[in-house]
Amino acid sequence: MRFKHIYLLIFLLSLNVQSCSDDTQMFLESIVEEESSATDTTNPNGNDDSDSNTADDSTQNDNGTVDEGTSDPGSNEAPIDQGTIDPTIEIATWKNFASSAVSHTWDDAYKQQVDIAIPLFDEFDMHTTLFVLPNNIGNWEPYRTAYLSGHEIASHTMSHPDFDKLAMTEVEYQLNRSQEVIIQNMGYNDCLTLAYPYCHADSFNLTEKYYIAARLCQSRIEKSTPENFMEVAAFLCGEGSAYSTADQLNSIAKSAKNQTGWGVYMFHLIDGTGGYTIDSEVLRQHLTFLSSSPQDYWVDSFLNVVKYIKQRNVAEIRLVEENSNHIILSYSDSLDDEIFDFPITFKRMISSNLSIDNIQVFQDSKECESYVLEEIDNGELKRFIVFNAVPDSGNIVIQL
Repeated sequence: MRFKHIYLLIFLLSLNVQSCSDDTQMFLESIVEEESSATDTTNPNGNDDSDSNTADDSTQNDNGTVDEGTSDPGSNEAPIDQGTIDPTIEIATWKNFASSAVSHTWDDAYKQQVDIAIPLFDEFDMHTTLFVLPNNIGNWEPYRTAYLSGHEIASHTMSHPDFDKLAMTEVEYQLNRSQEVIIQNMGYNDCLTLAYPYCHADSFNLTEKYYIAARLCQSRIEKSTPENFMEVAAFLCGEGSAYSTADQLNSIAKSAKNQTGWGVYMFHLIDGTGGYTIDSEVLRQHLTFLSSSPQDYWVDSFLNVVKYIKQRNVAEIRLVEENSNHIILSYSDSLDDEIFDFPITFKRMISSNLSIDNIQVFQDSKECESYVLEEIDNGELKRFIVFNAVPDSGNIVIQL
């Protein structure tokens, strides 16, 4: 189009006719206006009215990956700085690439749970979940202490009713009010999971209005991503169940490992009598077994495992910059950052010529939990950096 205009201009000038001078001037002005419009497609309000520019700005490389960081050199927009999707990153199914996840949960707010069970889990540097009944708690201080040590204090409703016998308004009261009371007494806004009383789920589908996951008692290993987070499976354990010895408890964890799944345990009392009571020495033997194989069993609270799964499934990690001194990555997801703030485990290949002692990982200037992993593949040494990072919390810098 530009060359067409130039030829027409020469032709008009060659006519050298005074009577055409005004028309020539108008034509020149129209060329300037048209060329200006062709190079600036934005309207005065900053909106793009050009149909040709409504397509995605990403381009596809020869290897089929999408390069979304490229912007039009003539555009006024700043280049996208999140980087491009990093295909060399592997996201762990379970934290620290353990083979399975394990969660121990306790119902009904018995005093022995905070007096005996919590210190035992602390001894092994493991976290557990107490599904409490606010109506059963007189002193909240031990629960606040447990929470500050990393344990979860969650809801088992206000008064342990059978949901199958309640009207919808009564079910919602139990769900909502128990959460409110726990938050008020604990001083935090982290009551996000529920255990159904009598293992009867909410038939009105109200639970997801207040909680991000809920536990039932189907006595099976849960998948690495549950089909329904409002009906997470668990095993009834302790007196009166098929899982009351250390070996029997360990068998649940072994099944979770074999299925790369999530084993959830449910107990009531500890060192007492009655249904689903566990002896503290049996529990100690079980926790000793789990702690001896951290590569097989990641032990954490019900809530932390739920967060990990949900974050893992939508994690997006991008390469921002890479050179001989460092690798810069960004990690984001589409979830609510006020809730989903649990660190996820990643693995990235690095040069096998690097000194292991010099490698560190930082996120927002804070050092991340990390370690170097070496593998032999067809006789060739391959080296990886494994690290944990939190979504939407600043760029990740791997110092080489």
